[in-house]
Amino acid sequence: MRFILELPDGSKHAVHIPGVTITPVLPAPPDQPDDWWLTYDWDIQRQLNGVQGRHFLVDPYRGADHNEGTTASPWATLERAGQAQLQPGDAVFILGGQTYYEPLLVHSSGEAQKPVQFIGLHVPGQYDHKPVVSGVDHSIHLDWWRRADDLGGETDIIECEVDKRLYWHPSGGRKSQRVFWRPDMLVHHRGGQDTLLTFNKDVLNLSAGEFSVDGEDYSGAGSRKLVARLEPGMIEPEIKMVGRQVLCKAVGGAAHVVVRGLGFQHCANGKINGSIDPGDFWTLHKTITTGCLGSGVHVQTDGVQIIGHHSTMNGNMGISADGAINLALSECFTGGNNTRGFDPDWHAGGGKYSNTRGLTIAKHRSADDDGPGVWLDINNDGSRLLAIQVLSAQRAGLQLEANTRNCIVHNLEAAFTRVNEQGKVGAGLIVQAAADITMERATLVFNDGPGIIWKVDTDNRMMGHGFNGSGIVSHGNGTKYGGVDMLFEAQEESNVQRMRLVRSFIDLRVKLGAFGDGEPRMDPHQLFDELDVQMLEADRDVVHFDQETQRHVIDERSQLAGLEVGAF
Repeated sequence: MRFILELPDGSKHAVHIPGVTITPVLPAPPDQPDDWWLTYDWDIQRQLNGVQGRHFLVDPYRGADHNEGTTASPWATLERAGQAQLQPGDAVFILGGQTYYEPLLVHSSGEAQKPVQFIGLHVPGQYDHKPVVSGVDHSIHLDWWRRADDLGGETDIIECEVDKRLYWHPSGGRKSQRVFWRPDMLVHHRGGQDTLLTFNKDVLNLSAGEFSVDGEDYSGAGSRKLVARLEPGMIEPEIKMVGRQVLCKAVGGAAHVVVRGLGFQHCANGKINGSIDPGDFWTLHKTITTGCLGSGVHVQTDGVQIIGHHSTMNGNMGISADGAINLALSECFTGGNNTRGFDPDWHAGGGKYSNTRGLTIAKHRSADDDGPGVWLDINNDGSRLLAIQVLSAQRAGLQLEANTRNCIVHNLEAAFTRVNEQGKVGAGLIVQAAADITMERATLVFNDGPGIIWKVDTDNRMMGHGFNGSGIVSHGNGTKYGGVDMLFEAQEESNVQRMRLVRSFIDLRVKLGAFGDGEPRMDPHQLFDELDVQMLEADRDVVHFDQETQRHVIDERSQLAGLEVGAF
């Protein structure tokens, strides 16, 4: 039996009989009865999400893990839901508008036509937000702040000796040993939200709400104190630590799983590991990863589909894969990744894919990633890149290299690619030691470096063998390197074989030689087996492409601004 108990203070509670347990009830949405969960139209939810089997509910307000998991008797935690013995076709709905400080570890498998599903429940009204899975560990916190008298004696500057005061507090236990920390693993918890700290290396000139590490090693390895300038009305900041190394993962080979409508933020994953580690034949649908130390998603399995995923402001990569077979991405977005400043020549940027077979990336957008927007690195075979837009990436918009073969690129736009801090490249397209590339319809404009670079790698392997290009526009590039639109970074013409470029519009400023050297420009007819291009009319066409591309940049950056950490 269940009824609603209203106490004198006006609070309402759900009372279950038999038993003496009294648990807080989730406030009802506007114009809904207090027992609205029992009358909620679950049949509609099932139909909208393609649920074929049973449905369960995770509700941290009313739930308990000893419950049956039904809508009338929900579970309380993701841990209980992940460990449940689900059957093919079952679905677990996860209450939206909440932050879950625990990972979703999935133990059950579905079938090809009956996947197990974990679905973020968007309740109308004040709960119409994605449920957020956070790697912040609230058992680890910072205490013992004091006024920083040695920093001018200002009353709004405080400090804490992190190496001595950052402890792990296990549930029901006493203080344990100190934990390893870095500045980018700390978050400020306030107003029910967790945000990464804003750092200023100049400890003597902090603005309100800024932090600094006062010590010899700013990375945190040997630092002594965390210093903060308080905001008006703040007594001391509540600092927590990002401690979990994964936020969503297949356990024991769990396959045929759908994760839909969830946000994942703040994860202490390694630099080439993902906060989401999907199993075989998983589908990620309309999910978000943000504020993670490594990659947002890293795929190493077969048959994974990622649809409508947004991966922003992660420490290393947005989306990455190694050894994946038949991985398919559709309508995804990466932006602002590589916040930790990894070398974009190594492993950083929007998305890097290695050792894949049958990779498909379609209707994909990247903006302001500090590294290549899309990067097919080592031994990729049979890839299809369809409708790719990369704006303001670093080093390369699209990079195909290191034995990437049999790749089809259709409809590429790469603009405003930036050189990295070492002043390297900034090209719209890089083809390096790759072969049998077919490219149809590409627009490469206003990049810092050349529009296109064909090059050998450090082992002097052949490059660009079998490049078949059609409908390519490359113009207004090399804005920081003398206006070169095409560069062959090779030592001799024999490095260039089976090259074809037709029905294209390119300002034919071509160089053969090392990037940035003084070699004379070459007659491109000496390098292509077939060449059919037209010169652009600079004044007319530059204005046209500038207006169109700038419009895209404004749209993308506006969208990125709305996807900052915590903005789900």
